[in-house]
Amino acid sequence: MKGVISIVSVTLLFFIIGCHKPIGQYQESEFTWKEKEFKTNYQEIYRKINDGFRNCSSSYLSGVPQGNLYTDIKKGHFDIYYQGYWGTKINRPMGVIDVIENREGNTVVRVGSLDRLSEKAAKMWLDFAAGKYICKPED
Repeated sequence: MKGVISIVSVTLLFFIIGCHKPIGQYQESEFTWKEKEFKTNYQEIYRKINDGFRNCSSSYLSGVPQGNLYTDIKKGHFDIYYQGYWGTKINRPMGVIDVIENREGNTVVRVGSLDRLSEKAAKMWLDFAAGKYICKPED
């Protein structure tokens, strides 16, 4: 009986959480993109975005970032995942953020979201890049 309950529990858990492919396997066309240019270097914008996630970590909609800064190619990248209990990452992707220095020395921030809920969050992520840490997306 315990074995049956365990199997049912695990099956239910997968049903509730869902099985999602790794974020790196999504194609560009599967994201809804927003883009904004800033007259600041890419490292400062990357830090602002990172600070936004740190300041808004209690907001389930901000997501859980995994980021990397690549100084040799003047680019930063975040993979964003939905937040589970106690601010932990669950393996359900929300979207991505690219922070890229262009030829003029300005920074282009590209935000890609994967569903309606993360589209709301994408507005908040662009606000993070501007140094605005409003932890609830505006409609």
